[in-house]
Amino acid sequence: MEERRSRYELENKQEEADTIIVQQVLGCAGEAHQISVVSDDTDVFVLLLHHYHQAGRDVPLIMESPRKERAIVDIKATLSKHSEIVENLLPAHAISGCDTVASYYGF
Repeated sequence: MEERRSRYELENKQEEADTIIVQQVLGCAGEAHQISVVSDDTDVFVLLLHHYHQAGRDVPLIMESPRKERAIVDIKATLSKHSEIVENLLPAHAISGCDTVASYYGF
């Protein structure tokens, strides 16, 4: 018999895939041993760094490109190495012309 569970914390009314990805990652972070996000989008990278930092998560989180020849980014290690700029990264990225992050600031 198949077990079904309602995951209301993962429900979403957002249309932007970048923010849905980050919401799903953070929603699963309490249960997972490691999370891997397949994306090479700069907006996803910045959002993951920001929200991972804000949520105070400790689960290993990596971001890998769908193209196999590209590097894998360890979000947790990046946050640790660049912790002094993470607080300002989201607003700086928003004014740089990105398509997702600016909506958090009402642009």
